Amino acid sequence: MTGAEGVTLHLALAGEADHFSTAPLRAILARAVEDGYQALVLDTTALTFADSGFLSALTAWQRSGRPLHHHPSPAVTRLLHHLRAADR
Repeated sequence: MTGAEGVTLHLALAGEADHFSTAPLRAILARAVEDGYQALVLDTTALTFADSGFLSALTAWQRSGRPLHHHPSPAVTRLLHHLRAADR
């Protein structure tokens, strides 16, 4: 992932994304920020479970001000729905 200035990173996740299994995702996203990726397209349509660990993994990307385009699975949609409800 070098020389990526202005490039969009595309990732597809499958299976489960929890606090323990998102370590590789955290590393990939941190490296992508360092390497100058400017946008992220995240496909989680094959993700069957996601928890706050998944959301935490996306925090650094969101803090960088880069856009995130997301194709959520039902599991991620539920997680985001609960998060929005908790914010109200």
